Amino acid sequence: MEEDSILGKYFEKYVPARGPAETKGGEIVRAANRIAYRYFNDGDRVGVGYGNETCNAPARYLMSVCDNRVKKAVSSLWGVRLDSEYGDRLLRFKQAVIEYLGEHPEVFDEKNTMDMWNFREAEDRDYEDEDY
Repeated sequence: MEEDSILGKYFEKYVPARGPAETKGGEIVRAANRIAYRYFNDGDRVGVGYGNETCNAPARYLMSVCDNRVKKAVSSLWGVRLDSEYGDRLLRFKQAVIEYLGEHPEVFDEKNTMDMWNFREAEDRDYEDEDY
């Protein structure tokens, strides 16, 4: 997919092997990649089961620093259980993030002052495991 290639190039350039990115743009890419990676590798979804622990903080981070288009795309992922529906929404989410980054290249020069994991909430660890 073209979105994966574009996000992958951003990831290689701006996201360190460990910890928060040096730039705001890098941290945005780190958070978006986390959400996509967890779904495609482990089936985790934002707001569902173990995805609460692995995806909710990155989702909240994106909602706090990006525009309404990205916020809506993130919100559309929250709590979706069907694979086909989540996959379609995830594609639109990645497209929204890529468009945002393309329209705001200055975020790759802006020093990052946040860590996406600081957006964890108590509810992210208080969930029931679900069988799919």
